[in-house]
Amino acid sequence: MLEYIALRREATRLYAEYLRTGDPATLERVRADNTRADALVGQLLASPKARGSESGGLGSKPSPASAPPAN
Repeated sequence: MLEYIALRREATRLYAEYLRTGDPATLERVRADNTRADALVGQLLASPKARGSESGGLGSKPSPASAPPAN
């Protein structure tokens, strides 16, 4: 998730630079960062860890194996 945020932040910074300079190479870097960020979102959404569990989604209760031990 941190990598995603860093990519979007850099893409936004580069886009502001592109608006100032009009440099097409800078716009290509913006597009590349956004494409990488989009791919990361796809990976996060496909990951069972990102969904919470295979059957329950993000708001599901932890399985007994991953629940903290009772005191």
